[in-house]
Amino acid sequence: GLSRGHKHTQMARASLLASAAAVLLLGAARVASSPPPDPHALLAQLSLKQKIGQLTQIVGSDVTVGGTTQLDPAKLAVLVDTYGVGSFLGPITGCETDPVTGRPLSSTSFAAWRNFTSSLQAYVLSHQGNVTPPIPVLYGIDSVHGANFLDNAAWFQHAFGVAASFRPDLASKIAAVATLIGAL
Repeated sequence: GLSRGHKHTQMARASLLASAAAVLLLGAARVASSPPPDPHALLAQLSLKQKIGQLTQIVGSDVTVGGTTQLDPAKLAVLVDTYGVGSFLGPITGCETDPVTGRPLSSTSFAAWRNFTSSLQAYVLSHQGNVTPPIPVLYGIDSVHGANFLDNAAWFQHAFGVAASFRPDLASKIAAVATLIGAL
């Protein structure tokens, strides 16, 4: 059987997954349905500098105050307003890991992560000048083990370990959970 601690961890993860699904469903219900913009029309509006900016990806911590989740207006002005950076790669914390456990040495709360990504998106959308509709920021995260940079997020086996289980259903479930948690 499972130990009491393991059962508690499984229940906590199931609760977190249910909460994540509820948040996503509520968020999806608020999204207005409209036809997608024509990519050729969007590209025609962009200068060469803006096109290069859209192809540029930087680390999310490059626009924060001292590695926190607080956006730095001066850094945003340079990277987004001047150079038109269109993509950010995270996480903003948790890049260093414990050599024994592989767990991040620091992490971010779900609320702080959501605030960071929402604030960054709002800034980028409101600072594109002539582009209609504005182009959303592309934000990338590494979730091969789950969103391990977030406090209390599920932690998964490496993809090789999952593959060695010969359980495609398990791999699919892990991918779904990692996607849900990372999207919070």
